[in-house]
Amino acid sequence: MECSAISAAASWASWICTALGTTTVVDTRKLVLEAVEDSRARHKYKMKLLYYSHGIVSCSYTMRRSDQPGHRHWLLVFDPRRAEIIVAHSLESVSKLFVRNNGRFLYYGTASSANYDSFGQWVIYGFDLTTRTLLNDQLAIPAAIGTDVGSTVS
Repeated sequence: MECSAISAAASWASWICTALGTTTVVDTRKLVLEAVEDSRARHKYKMKLLYYSHGIVSCSYTMRRSDQPGHRHWLLVFDPRRAEIIVAHSLESVSKLFVRNNGRFLYYGTASSANYDSFGQWVIYGFDLTTRTLLNDQLAIPAAIGTDVGSTVS
């Protein structure tokens, strides 16, 4: 397979290539190296595709370095057509993490820990894809409406 960078002007564009004009291949290791500065150190990691819509790919990235306690999590959002990293956002939790987007807004959420009545809640955040900024407010929804986005929560 022969690959060529979509945008030679971007130094990180080597993480993406188009093969035969129809398939887009993403070198996830190079993508992460560009998006998450702390990923340059040796570590174990897990990357999971969360959602794809309107040409935008959303993934979760979790890493664990041997020289630091615990795990660190990121939401990586990129446009493979333009070889563009839209956001690499650090997350406190990836518990039941979900992402949905259209061409202008992206929403992501996680399930929080249980509260006094043994139910957690969904905490949902928004991101304006046009201005590339997080929306100011978060939305908290009781988990009683459902436990899994896509199957019990639409």
